[in-house]
Amino acid sequence: MMRNLKAEIAPTDHARKQEILKTWNKLKTTAKSSTDLESWLRDWHVTYDDGVSLAIPDMIDGVRPHHDFLTAIWSIAPSFADVKETELLDDEAPWTFKELLRAHSEWKKLIQEEGIEVELSTPDNHDQNGSAERTGGVIIHRAASMRIGANLPQKLHPEICTAAGYILNRS
Repeated sequence: MMRNLKAEIAPTDHARKQEILKTWNKLKTTAKSSTDLESWLRDWHVTYDDGVSLAIPDMIDGVRPHHDFLTAIWSIAPSFADVKETELLDDEAPWTFKELLRAHSEWKKLIQEEGIEVELSTPDNHDQNGSAERTGGVIIHRAASMRIGANLPQKLHPEICTAAGYILNRS
């Protein structure tokens, strides 16, 4: 009887995949300095595990999850995100997704223990500022403009960022 009940009310794999993708996409846009970081990272872990168990392409497709996480965390930890993106460009998937999440936790702990403050320029201030430009702000802004101008989907953001960096370096 319990099996019959479970079969009737349990969500289908398709419905569960849609729910996990919705959570994944929400996580990609919720990183703010006021975010409870530990809870947010835990949500990344759980959602990633659920996605892998159901073989969702966005979560098992090479380094796509790495790029999604680094793009999401860039707004609150740009130096960490930039270093890890560079490592990804240099060596395809040098670490697993879970190792990436763990590395961020360790980086954040080190920053707090040493009393290091990460300072960037004022938001929406486009005056020249070398440190802000080096943290990828110019590349991300250029990539967003390219994506919107070409009417490309958001899921291509990591590849568009790579192209924007290439174009900026060539000009």
